[in-house]
Amino acid sequence: AAQGRRRFSTRSSWPASAFLVPEARSNTPMLGLAWLPLLLAVPPPALDPRGRSPAIVPGRSALALIDLLGAEPEVAPQRYEVARRRRLTDLTLETTRPVRFKLNFDSLSEATALEHTACFEADKWYQRGFPGGGPPDGVTYKECPRDQSEYTIAMGEGCWGRCLGSDLITDDAKEIIEHVSTIVADELSAKLAVLASDGALTMRYSSGHPYANRGYSTENRCASSCQTLSSVSVGAEYCQDGVDADVVLSVTKPPVYSGVAGTGSSCAVDSQGRPLWLVFAWVERMDNKVVRSSCSSTEPNCYYRDQGFLVNGRGEKAVDRWRNLVTHEILHALGFSSHKFLQAGAIDLKKVEDIDGFVDEVYHFTSGTRAYAAASDFFGCDDSAWQAAASQAGVGWGLPLMGFPSLGRNSHWETRIMRDDVMSYGYNPDAAVSAITLAAMEDLGFYLGNYSSVDCLSWGYKQGCRFVTSRCGAVDPQLPPTAFVTTGEDPALSVGTCGGENFWGAGYTNADGAFVTTDPNGFIDGKCYAGNDPCNRAPNTFENDRCSLQCYTGTARARDDCSYTPPGTVSSPGGRGVSAIADKWLQWLLLGLGVVAAILLLCCCRSLVCPPKGSVPILATLSTLLLVCGLALAGFAAYVLLGASGAEFFSGLFGTPTLISAAAAGAFVASLSALSLLGICCRSTCALLLSFSLQIVALFAELTAAAVLAYYVWSLNDVASDSLQTVSSAGEGRYDGRLGETVLSEVEGFACRTYQLCCRDPRLDQMAMANGTAAAPTCLEAIEGGAPDITTILADASSPQFCRYISGSSVTTVPAAATCDALEWLLPGFELPECQRDFCAAGADGYLDFVEAVIDWMQSNTIAIGATCAVVAIIQCIAMSNALSLRARFKAEAEAKARIARGVKPRQDPPPRVSQRA
Repeated sequence: AAQGRRRFSTRSSWPASAFLVPEARSNTPMLGLAWLPLLLAVPPPALDPRGRSPAIVPGRSALALIDLLGAEPEVAPQRYEVARRRRLTDLTLETTRPVRFKLNFDSLSEATALEHTACFEADKWYQRGFPGGGPPDGVTYKECPRDQSEYTIAMGEGCWGRCLGSDLITDDAKEIIEHVSTIVADELSAKLAVLASDGALTMRYSSGHPYANRGYSTENRCASSCQTLSSVSVGAEYCQDGVDADVVLSVTKPPVYSGVAGTGSSCAVDSQGRPLWLVFAWVERMDNKVVRSSCSSTEPNCYYRDQGFLVNGRGEKAVDRWRNLVTHEILHALGFSSHKFLQAGAIDLKKVEDIDGFVDEVYHFTSGTRAYAAASDFFGCDDSAWQAAASQAGVGWGLPLMGFPSLGRNSHWETRIMRDDVMSYGYNPDAAVSAITLAAMEDLGFYLGNYSSVDCLSWGYKQGCRFVTSRCGAVDPQLPPTAFVTTGEDPALSVGTCGGENFWGAGYTNADGAFVTTDPNGFIDGKCYAGNDPCNRAPNTFENDRCSLQCYTGTARARDDCSYTPPGTVSSPGGRGVSAIADKWLQWLLLGLGVVAAILLLCCCRSLVCPPKGSVPILATLSTLLLVCGLALAGFAAYVLLGASGAEFFSGLFGTPTLISAAAAGAFVASLSALSLLGICCRSTCALLLSFSLQIVALFAELTAAAVLAYYVWSLNDVASDSLQTVSSAGEGRYDGRLGETVLSEVEGFACRTYQLCCRDPRLDQMAMANGTAAAPTCLEAIEGGAPDITTILADASSPQFCRYISGSSVTTVPAAATCDALEWLLPGFELPECQRDFCAAGADGYLDFVEAVIDWMQSNTIAIGATCAVVAIIQCIAMSNALSLRARFKAEAEAKARIARGVKPRQDPPPRVSQRA
């Protein structure tokens, strides 16, 4: 898999989110929520020819909590990883085997499903999000509406609802769901392979501590994230004996969401980031589907068994009806999302521009990736042609992911380019698992594709690079002859074999299971060079004795390129989990050598700086300097805290918590110094002993802080360098079992609050002022499926609860404002205006970039930071040594004086012995 670090600024990086968009751009000032598109750096959709903004409705295929972030909440290391942890392993036919699915349908049975996550009886309670506690009992509660607004209502505090008949999991529905899911899983097993492994797939026990104050269990349980975030029933056997499989696929059936048919996600991964536990939520209504011994042709929802398949009265197989949905969501769960592609370094953010002037920025697969190679073959491009087409249009080059609609953004293929593919957005019953999709899965580094099993695409076939860069808006002026079939090749070529497939599926399934079209024709007609039905419009129609390949349905020109295999090998991300400390081994080695040299120098000079009987001048000098510094620091802090004249600037700059800490630190240093000077002047052994003891405490605190910081840096890189899991565990279980897990959570919480302080877009607060509201708005309004509450919080860095869920920290201390200016000065490439501009659009990825930048700076300045800390520690050790030696000296002198006062002759050392040998 392609490896590489992302640039610091990342925009529009959420796989899916429901952005607030105005109906049109305007040069007039915008107030309130109309500013959000600018904050998100996502332009509003263009108006269709009828003057209406295209309706944004929940997608038939929605993204659940984990896929929304492209993150996996729980890491379950496997035994097979040990051998390849620090090396890359090529995925070949010899090293891989077809993915083995372990299907888990426990969430579909009332006896084993988690409480309040599914409906088995009408009028029973179900919950959306995390409303806290148990179901309401005669108390006020937030009720879940049964319309599209349920996303918005549920995402904040969560809600409770009553099960309707349309939500129920009947025995027949369960049979259909299990039947279809089993067949599709077998089909995907034949298309994708993973590295062969020995031993059982085993999960681990973890806790859900971030939800403790919301009424949720915090005890350790097997695959806690799967149970808490994905509402999956997990038996203890998965953490004890494990299962003989490569992935577990849980199928759930939550209550119906209006406009959503299903979601796909993963709730557990191995330490390399490969999804281990997949969750497919079948949301579409199923209570009106029945299984009988026979069905009539007027009963499309009645199924019967026929040669191992469920078939309805019209002769249609159930698997054919739902194959597109189930395949689509399982591929999402296996990793088809922008976040996973970013982790693999497979996509880059580039500009796109439609023929009507609409400009956007979306992620692209570019040269060096396998998806790009497969797309180049399908569309008839090479690197020079890609670059020429992109340069002419002034846009980026490569294969873009979807930009519109915002629901599903960047986690699907752009439907205008790859309409027929299963991972394109929208409803297409004949969607194909293409070579390009398999190549994209290979770019993750987890899978090897079986290209002999892929399906053919027609839309866009051999239409050239301009077709891709313009997103179907234009084609190359002179397509090569190979892009057409002529009557010379197919004498039977006619209008009948040049009609292509004019289906453009778009719409959603409502709560009653009916498919509702959103009529995209006007929008597509204004975007694509040949409209929404290119095979009935020039230049694709049969004319001049030739037909465009994307519309050709004859058999004379055989499609031998559908199973195109990209060149090169697929490498697993085996080395991505190596600690960044190991990556910086040279710096750590130099630092270690410097510390050893300093210790040796100190030993050689010990008689000068730390004489056996102590040195009054050395201790007095050090103590005086520290006393002056401590008094200055404490006095300045007190001056500002007391609100003296001219102190307003410093008070706003540093903040009260920082000033209080500075005053305390200054007073502590001054007290230590004063005790040392008092001990010297009064020859007080008690004062010197107290000074020595307090310096021991201070030194221990400094060393502890340095160790915690180094350990935090190591933990972030070692645990999550491969998959950027700083947000992946949602504060749950990421530090479980690690030394000092509570301290690590608090350190990360402070880092998160620093990011919010420095990078929060000031326009959010201006919006609050313009609207006259006390609370500033957050970046996101709604989400696409999943668990709305936690999803929105984790995807929205502006949420007040973002840092608590990210880190598990309950502390709310915020650093001083001056920290931001210091970070801008220290961190290469970090600019406050840019970070604030991209705050909403970058989402959780912005926080990841911020933490990575801070850690990179610390690692690149290891020697300077370590040397400074070492010098301070050495000075403290010199002062402590002299204080302890002087105490012993003063005590001995005091005892001698006391003996003289009592008339006792002072003790004299015996003369040295002289050798009698000549």
